[in-house]
Amino acid sequence: METVFEYFKLDKTTESIYKYSPVFTSELDGKRVVIKKTKSKTNQMIKLFQWTEKLTASDINVVRPIMYNDQEYKRIDENNWVLYEFIDGREYTGSYQDILDAGEFLGRIHHASASGHVFEDGFSWDKYDDAFLSDVEGDIVGLTVKYQEDARVESFKLLAVTMKELLDEKFSNLSSISLPHVDATWDYKANNLIYGEKGLVLIDPDNAGSVPRIFDLALALLLIPYGNRNGSPKMSIMRNGKSLRKLL
Repeated sequence: METVFEYFKLDKTTESIYKYSPVFTSELDGKRVVIKKTKSKTNQMIKLFQWTEKLTASDINVVRPIMYNDQEYKRIDENNWVLYEFIDGREYTGSYQDILDAGEFLGRIHHASASGHVFEDGFSWDKYDDAFLSDVEGDIVGLTVKYQEDARVESFKLLAVTMKELLDEKFSNLSSISLPHVDATWDYKANNLIYGEKGLVLIDPDNAGSVPRIFDLALALLLIPYGNRNGSPKMSIMRNGKSLRKLL
């Protein structure tokens, strides 16, 4: 990390603004910027840049790499680092209008694939083997036990029933179904959306790839509430559990 700090001229006391991955803020030419890791495989990173360029051409607001030392990215210790503009604005609140806007925005991102796909890599059923399914079942049991005193555990149990039914009855058949794929963020959640002066902006596109459209919708259904610090986690889980059962 020392090399990263030196290259981007960061103060050694600078702390990450995101606890799960190193993300730093700084200033460049008087403007606030974000410094973060992007895709580690350079060929996939180039596809990401092409995809965000395509979204921008389609009037879909998304952060794009800022040139630094005449480069769009810098490879340091087998990781690729980029600078993005820091987007000023407000967070997703969970209001009815914000839900409508986030849904419409996701639909526009998916629709951009209608003119052709950018990504060649992404979702693969090979990752979801018996070991994965066993891990999921173990996680469900573990979470239920760990949070048994939490008032929200009953809501989680409702969702767990749906997940168990999916694993037991339907999951093995999914891989044989021909599902339409789209280029998508694969990480569509509230804290990756900023409501700025130009409207809704996607601020973290770096997990993007080719994914079944229904899979990305299901992910959004589950992920949106967990990035929403202004809403009710309990109600979000209950609503999403019911919606997930309908979706399946």
